[in-house]
Amino acid sequence: MQRQRLIVKEMEEEASEGDLFVLNAWPTHLDRPAMERFISFVSSLVFTAYERGRPVGLVVPERTFKPEYSRVHLHRIFEFLALVKPYKAGGSSAGSKSYLWRVPITDIQSLWVAWGSHHVR
Repeated sequence: MQRQRLIVKEMEEEASEGDLFVLNAWPTHLDRPAMERFISFVSSLVFTAYERGRPVGLVVPERTFKPEYSRVHLHRIFEFLALVKPYKAGGSSAGSKSYLWRVPITDIQSLWVAWGSHHVR
């Protein structure tokens, strides 16, 4: 019995560590309206994790936001996404980073492709 209790406690601790969304490179092949939809999609992912009470982080080529749970942190991410210039971004740097946080890492482009295949544009 005691062992089951520890396993559950460990899983609960891991679950509360948050989510990290990673974008290795901006999809610069998209036209401007599609890029705006993509950035809106990224914002929705971040907001959904935050709304579920989870610390959320975002890694893009230009910037890393470590997983945190605060309204100020959420606003920093949204401000960045509102002002980002993806067509002027440098090469991919997000893919080579190692992350010090024990959180599930989600590749944004994979989600975008899966989402796009189920939605009419």
